[in-house]
Amino acid sequence: MKPLFPLPEIDLASIRGQWHAKRAMEIAAAGGHSLLLRGAKGVGKTRLVLAFPSLLPPMTPNEQIEVTSRYRLPGLLSPQAPLVTERPFRPLTPDASLSQVMGGGGKAGYGEVALAHRGVLLLDDLAAFQPEVLQAVSTVLDQRSLLFWDTSRQRPRTIPAHVQLVASTLPCPCGLFSAPGNHCTCSAEQRLQYRVRVVGPLWPHVDLAVGVFYQEGCVEQTTVPEESSLQVRERVQAARAIQWQRFAGTELAWNAEMGQVEIEQFCALERTGQLLLNDAIRHLLLSSNEVRKLLTVARTIADLDGRPSIAPQHLAEAILYRGQSSW
Repeated sequence: MKPLFPLPEIDLASIRGQWHAKRAMEIAAAGGHSLLLRGAKGVGKTRLVLAFPSLLPPMTPNEQIEVTSRYRLPGLLSPQAPLVTERPFRPLTPDASLSQVMGGGGKAGYGEVALAHRGVLLLDDLAAFQPEVLQAVSTVLDQRSLLFWDTSRQRPRTIPAHVQLVASTLPCPCGLFSAPGNHCTCSAEQRLQYRVRVVGPLWPHVDLAVGVFYQEGCVEQTTVPEESSLQVRERVQAARAIQWQRFAGTELAWNAEMGQVEIEQFCALERTGQLLLNDAIRHLLLSSNEVRKLLTVARTIADLDGRPSIAPQHLAEAILYRGQSSW
């Protein structure tokens, strides 16, 4: 697999601090949830998202065959590695064109979204992407399928597209708002317009939103060892195993893919949890879509905890990541 730019191998243990963001990454990896990191320039957002693949569970044999069939294009597979065994991680930069992302167009072959099937599509600097690209990706996430013009067959094709979204964004056009010293040169109107671009077509798909902040000083005083990617990945794999058993015989693979029927079946709350949810809906003004996302994330947190039911503490942690979306 050839990414758009070389990807370094980053272990989570090499990143000091950022425990809140790391926890959100663990939950996202465990449940297939979409993740948005927001922070000023230089806080380490890119390094965090590039460590995300190291947390993902291995693909099942069927997934390997399914994904490999999409990489049988010139230059994507080597004779030494004819089978894709690691989940795809396709990073995009804001200059990516619609045809490059969606495929078809003037050349045969899949776009980046199709190649991210059963893996991750990374959008770094979300607000800088072309609106038509964001809308097209949003449509794929809605439908879990992709329609594109296959020039080799001269006809449209629809293929499955189970894609996990990971994105990052700056807090403002200059990227310095909320940075130490706050040397932001953007006006309030510019920051508002920038936020509107972030809260665009992809925003309804964000399951977890978390801020990333400068860590100088606070991590130097701690003696708590950093967890390795392997340690976190073991918990992720255990939670994914629960989901594979839960959704056996269905087309679902991750908690993030649950619809209303599955949520009613697997995300029931006790009275205390229901009261907590009602308070969150009232204070955060959550839509029905946001409530569904909240419950699927809480289900994943309970799976990470090895619990058959969602406890109030699982829901409370999920609410924390919905509260982050009030940027």
